[in-house]
Amino acid sequence: MKKVFLFAAAAALVFSACQKEDRVSDTKTTDVQFNVVDGLTETGLKSGDLNRGSIPVTVSEMSILAESVHPDVSADFTIVDDASGMAAPMLSDVWYGTNVFSATTKATTIATPSYGDHKVFFGDMIYPSGVYKEVAPGLVAFTDVRPGGSWSPTVMAEQLRTNVVPYVEFSGESSPIVINDAYAVSPTQIPIHMSTTFGQLIVTFEFEKPSLIDNYHARLFYQEPVDMNNVGVDYDYLKIRNNWDRFFTSNENLGTVYWSNADATVGKCLPIAVEIYSYEGGNYVPVKWIMLDTDYTKIEAGTSKWVRVVVNDEALMTNVDMFNFTWDGWSNKNVDLEITD
Repeated sequence: MKKVFLFAAAAALVFSACQKEDRVSDTKTTDVQFNVVDGLTETGLKSGDLNRGSIPVTVSEMSILAESVHPDVSADFTIVDDASGMAAPMLSDVWYGTNVFSATTKATTIATPSYGDHKVFFGDMIYPSGVYKEVAPGLVAFTDVRPGGSWSPTVMAEQLRTNVVPYVEFSGESSPIVINDAYAVSPTQIPIHMSTTFGQLIVTFEFEKPSLIDNYHARLFYQEPVDMNNVGVDYDYLKIRNNWDRFFTSNENLGTVYWSNADATVGKCLPIAVEIYSYEGGNYVPVKWIMLDTDYTKIEAGTSKWVRVVVNDEALMTNVDMFNFTWDGWSNKNVDLEITD
């Protein structure tokens, strides 16, 4: 079987101008260029190490596959941030004929929180005043350790979004593309729209400030991430420190839940509840149970969702009008006092 070797487009043009070849091969292949579109940007890809460019920071590796009636052709790409990789998009030796090209990505490693110098380190975030509980990789609860804390809920949410890379995987597929001599001579980039079912959830808890609220505290309860249709009724107490029964939110202290891992996909939610206590003379009296609607804590595709939960004065007040009075009887009493001296 005779084979015709095809080069990059410019080389092929030069070759055809210098020599005419009348041999025909039934096993032609060529190189294919890509644009992988993540919905906002277009990114060039090629086999081997690839400069990140505008590829989302959530991507650490990528694979491209060409499927046709011939054997599959694929290539793996490692995304690098030091500009040492290649930038030209290329999938080599793609078979002539109709091909469907697909791409998938691998997420970056999930960040693990740690302590150091009286601070919490999580990804590139340095939380200056807090403790944490890692329920599972990518599911972490934080709380302040001093009154007033160090960050507002807005700052906390922004720090998590900016400095902790979420767990996200993308995939996409092209429409059927015919690869032939015309393409080999004048190649065009093949777009692949990359979509994701992954999302990120950040939930902050606070008591309203300024307000009349004082001496109220809250404990956090949760269920494992679950399908929206299978939420149970039992919640587990999330103890922030195993040897320290610290409240999740107290007066001016902020509590935060972060969730982004392989379970954080469309259709999943994180059932969360808080129980509020009133501190009364050395005793903590439970006064209110609040379950968050799972519509708020469900994952939305390609979205970093921040749910800011604020417990205000009205939540801890109610009208009391169901009184049942019992009255002491009222009777008449006569006393005769006779003074004789």
